[in-house]
Amino acid sequence: MFPTNFCIEQDEFDRGERVKLNFAHTFGHAIEVVSKYEIPHGTAVAIGMIMANRVSFERGLLSFPRLNKVF
Repeated sequence: MFPTNFCIEQDEFDRGERVKLNFAHTFGHAIEVVSKYEIPHGTAVAIGMIMANRVSFERGLLSFPRLNKVF
């Protein structure tokens, strides 16, 4: 786990360690908006993780065995 303040101070533009905190957040925020915030942030990000992994699989960046391990 990364201390948030440390990550923001050391990696203001998400080019290093902080990028790990953002995994699936783009999908997650979209899910929150579409659900009119009825889906909690953590749940939306978890769903976003599944979506991001599926996109990676479809683009050939994630193998099928690895995709199954993630789920």
